[in-house]
Amino acid sequence: MSTMNFSTEAELQDFLHRCLGGQCEVWLNPSCRIDIVTQDFQIEVKLVLSRSAMDRAAGQLCRYSPYAAGRTQVIAGCAPKNFGATHLKMAESFRDAGIQVWFVDLDPHFQQAYRQLNSEISPVRQRVLPTPVALGRKKSLIDRIVERLFNFN
Repeated sequence: MSTMNFSTEAELQDFLHRCLGGQCEVWLNPSCRIDIVTQDFQIEVKLVLSRSAMDRAAGQLCRYSPYAAGRTQVIAGCAPKNFGATHLKMAESFRDAGIQVWFVDLDPHFQQAYRQLNSEISPVRQRVLPTPVALGRKKSLIDRIVERLFNFN
């Protein structure tokens, strides 16, 4: 299904951070820490977006919502092996509640970024990195991601 491969949630989080910028592991208060915060997004990362993982992430984002400050809340991760209509329907129900779900490894823009980042990493340091797909994502976001990737240092 995908040429992207992440061994851990931390690898996926690192990939998304490299694509989108922002800050990782941001403490919102003494008991709430979110995976990635950018100018536009609060992102909770799960390695595989099973239905239970999406439920857990949505619960976490609900706790983080007082700190969103106008940012879009996002659940990001890779599609499960049994990916299908039930996963898409669940993602759509979250979107209706104001939470975007990105199946990173299915998104062509993240796939392109993954290929580019892997080609820029020296063979000694090379890791397999993944790519995200967003439901209901605006074209301007994709343009910003692609622009940031092609200007990546």
